[in-house]
Amino acid sequence: MRESYAITVSLGSGKKIKFDNLSFGKPYDFDNEYLNMNIGTNDENDIVVSTKDTLDWIKKIRYRFTLEMRNYSKVIAPDSGRWFLRYMSLIDFWRNSREFTSNIGDIKIPLFMFLNNDGSVGNAVGVIGHNIETQFKIIEPESNRALNVHTGNIILDIVRGNETYPIKSSVYSEKVFHYTSYAGESKPWLLVQRDFADQQRQKYTIKVQYLEKALEPMWCSWVDWDSKDINTEMLLSNIKSGVELGINNFIIDDGWYGNGLDSDYSIDMDIGDWEPDSQKIPDMNLLVARAHDIGARLIIWCAPHAVALKSKAYQENKNYLIADANGVPYLNDPQYYSYCFQSPEGREIMAEICLKLMDKWGFDGAKYDLFNWVPDIECQNPNHNHDTYSMIQGLEKTFARIEEKTKAKNPDYIVELKQNYGTLFNMRYGNLMRAGDAPFDLETNYQRTLHIQSYTPFALNDYQSFTVNDTKEDVACTIIKMFAAGVPAYGVNFSKLSEEMKKVIKYYNSFYKENLETFKNFRIPLNPANSSMLVEGAEKNFVFLHPSNNIVDIVGKDVVVFNGSYRDTIIINNTVPNYNVIVKDCFGDKVYRNTVINQLEKFNVPIGGSITIEH
Repeated sequence: MRESYAITVSLGSGKKIKFDNLSFGKPYDFDNEYLNMNIGTNDENDIVVSTKDTLDWIKKIRYRFTLEMRNYSKVIAPDSGRWFLRYMSLIDFWRNSREFTSNIGDIKIPLFMFLNNDGSVGNAVGVIGHNIETQFKIIEPESNRALNVHTGNIILDIVRGNETYPIKSSVYSEKVFHYTSYAGESKPWLLVQRDFADQQRQKYTIKVQYLEKALEPMWCSWVDWDSKDINTEMLLSNIKSGVELGINNFIIDDGWYGNGLDSDYSIDMDIGDWEPDSQKIPDMNLLVARAHDIGARLIIWCAPHAVALKSKAYQENKNYLIADANGVPYLNDPQYYSYCFQSPEGREIMAEICLKLMDKWGFDGAKYDLFNWVPDIECQNPNHNHDTYSMIQGLEKTFARIEEKTKAKNPDYIVELKQNYGTLFNMRYGNLMRAGDAPFDLETNYQRTLHIQSYTPFALNDYQSFTVNDTKEDVACTIIKMFAAGVPAYGVNFSKLSEEMKKVIKYYNSFYKENLETFKNFRIPLNPANSSMLVEGAEKNFVFLHPSNNIVDIVGKDVVVFNGSYRDTIIINNTVPNYNVIVKDCFGDKVYRNTVINQLEKFNVPIGGSITIEH
């Protein structure tokens, strides 16, 4: 079967123009009475559509991909990276994911990847374009009374724009992405999605911000505390301990202003005015000053769009909230309202809130959160105007305006975003993209952080914690797994940790900061299962092993191999004989040193420790 795609362009006038049986990689030039469409003349699979009637416009574009059914092991569905693990089972995917959308609350990368039985990508299709509202639909195999796979086809729709959020342009351009593996090729999904992101970066000239201090280890007050327990004493105690353990970036999370998101639904939210709760933090300026004296940077949690009914902001700015045609604001599920991202006045209010946090209290950065709770509801508020047809693009304009105002005051302001509203496009307005909430679930955190690694190396792990049930080896293996995916982050009460645990954390944070020039680079999977990850440095490489992979192939350069495999032996296959090895435990203390002649050798390496190969 010839794999192909079709395009249907829907116009504002109601006309639909279809182009069927298009071959991937083949150029086309269509010219009819309604529009021109050029495919691949300037760049392979690049599509440019323009209407003939200057009064008409493009409402939406449907891409229908026809692929051959094969034996696959898993699917990586279009996703922000927070929920893709739910849909990896093919049978569940065919049955339970017939239709889903990309909207402001969860901006999905428009890419389907089907994995071979060895875990590598067998086939992938997608659309490289700006972040806009998008629908995804499975056409075949059908799943009604039974799963109908006898046609031998996989047919998928990706629809850009919709009735509520039309493209509304007379000229539109994006690109079809297609990848098929060949015999002997075994490419992990992370690298295929990175190829997709690289083409986005090239097509739209996207540059991601690098800020060295933003990539240092992070601590957050969220995981081990209820938001009502946030107070000056608790914060300063953990900041002091964290600095001693090699952490300099500290987030004051949700609840510093009053009732946090972890409050019971019977408790009214008071979010929106962005003033410290005087019972928790009597003097925010003093807290910031004392943190700076200790050697810490303070990053403040903020959801600038969120407005509670009891806030002063609700009465002052009600006209700029997402509302129905009568001006009645929509209540989000967490029981607050949201400023409208399509409104320039609404965006300016949000940008001023963010600037206030910097100017009034001198914070070193901000964590912008809760955009994933914005409902996928059309704003019809008659009290303000819209200057964009897409709520998603309104969010991007919001981030751009916030950055413009805050970075004008402090170019080194640290900005953390979350992957629900991330992707490469919004990464331009932050220094870190954090994996979705995954405390006490290291594997989910790892996979979510890897998803971010497809488009930026500045991926922040969700904040990990430890309990009395964890050993020093568990702590080390947790940190090793965080290193393998991105920036290490902690949400732990340091006072509950043993001295052994603290020693492990201090050693690994010190190693990370000493090698930050290498850790700023992309992670590279060494196998389709992502159980062995590489970070390439100028003089030395780092390899991270996860359960239960304990085999490493060494090619040329010196390398440090970190043993997160939970096995006490590592097998080294070195292309160069006669090399030195240094083995360390999870504290960074040397266990032994040896000179090795054989290219293939098994070494005893403590769990959570490392082995250095020197040529």
